[in-house]
Amino acid sequence: MIATTTTGQLYTFTPGSSPATFAIPFGYQAMSEIFATMQQTGLPNLQLTEGVDYSVTAGSPYGGTLTKIGTWDVRYGKVIIFRATPQTNGESMVNGGGIDAYRLEFMIDELTQMIQEISGGGFPTSGYVLTFPTSDPAGLSYQVPTQAGRALQGFIFDALGQPTVGLLSSAPINSAWQAGLAQSQTIALQIAFGLMPAGSTIDKMQSDRENRHDLGEYVWMDDYKAPAQYNPASPFSDWAGLYLENGDQTITTAHWPLGVPHLRSIPVAYQRGQGTEVTGFASSGWAVAGNVVTITFTNTTAENAILAALSEELLAHGNTYTGWRTISVVNLGGSIPAGDYAITGISTIARTITFSYTTGNASGGATTVNFYAYRITGSTTSALVYKAQGRTLMSTGDLDEETPYSQQNEIIIGLRKRSRFQGHLLNGSVSGIPVGTGGSTAAALTYSVNSQTFQNHVAATFLVTDLSNGTPRIGKTTDPKSMGAALFIWLGRYLT
Repeated sequence: MIATTTTGQLYTFTPGSSPATFAIPFGYQAMSEIFATMQQTGLPNLQLTEGVDYSVTAGSPYGGTLTKIGTWDVRYGKVIIFRATPQTNGESMVNGGGIDAYRLEFMIDELTQMIQEISGGGFPTSGYVLTFPTSDPAGLSYQVPTQAGRALQGFIFDALGQPTVGLLSSAPINSAWQAGLAQSQTIALQIAFGLMPAGSTIDKMQSDRENRHDLGEYVWMDDYKAPAQYNPASPFSDWAGLYLENGDQTITTAHWPLGVPHLRSIPVAYQRGQGTEVTGFASSGWAVAGNVVTITFTNTTAENAILAALSEELLAHGNTYTGWRTISVVNLGGSIPAGDYAITGISTIARTITFSYTTGNASGGATTVNFYAYRITGSTTSALVYKAQGRTLMSTGDLDEETPYSQQNEIIIGLRKRSRFQGHLLNGSVSGIPVGTGGSTAAALTYSVNSQTFQNHVAATFLVTDLSNGTPRIGKTTDPKSMGAALFIWLGRYLT
């Protein structure tokens, strides 16, 4: 007989203080059918071994006793004792032979044990198998997909309640379950699934929304703010803006892992995004002489525009090639490997750009070169960000309607310009006689300024009011109406 319906028993105790013996409250036929496993939250299950970690009394339909042997792992505070009957039949009956009632009952008991274990009957920790209500409609299938179909998939139930598989992200989320989770639990789940970085908090999520900027965005601030690495304990202190008024700055991926790759990928382009964009500029040929490589550009609109813009940029940089722009070339005739090279000379008249490279004299035909706004010679993990003191932003999409710029864009993204004043002439008169207009028949008016003689022009020694627009203001530069502010570029993530 089998006097019990359970197949396992859980015991909980203080970790490191397990009892010496444990009652086995369910029947078993042989000691080899009894197993024991230790459990503890946060630790892997630990299978115990008969004869090493425990011993068991002889089989009985009323149960028995498990006795601890030696010292169990002091980290664990639970042990589950369960029965697992071998699904075999060792008996053999012969036609015409007698039937021993004890052996018959033994076989029936073994079958009963197997049925109990397969059905999960009474096991105290939720059972071994899934069961479905008898009230389910007829015709449902509870067959799970094959091994190939369920590999790396999540076990879910379809719209009919039948078992199937699918990606966890596509599994429906029960609204009651969703509403029952606290914010901290929701965030913990997202961290566990790799959807949010470790250490994230609701404050961090709010901070991300309130302080969101696109990579490369220019940000005006009312005061200087130093870059700060994200700290889960103080998410609102996170600041990944690089101050642009601190001189030229070389930054690396070690500190700006998102910003540097972004900056290095930005090409210097003619008419960027205006339908006639050019990023690869054509040259008619190249030559090497005395370790100086000379690239000669074609006499075409985009190439002339980029040469003019770079020449202006050079003057804005201080008319020095030190710490300035690079030129990016493909492999030139096998003599010069592809890469970024520091520009050492530029001529808008000859339409040439030069850079240094130690190699024998050589030459080649037409090729295409590129310029990248923030690249540095010899580095793939650094970017050079130029200072922006005393500068304002200008639209590169505003095409000047006056000649000679009616067909081109004289302002190119990433390059700088100097201040300037609109070209003009001064018209004046002396004793009512117009001069300097080219059509006057009056006697020539002659005057001298700084040892130079001028005729038929009026000497404008200082600006005076025109009686309508107030007294003119003069200074070192020509400035628009402006306000002092701190200019930053947003670089995504900062690491100290």
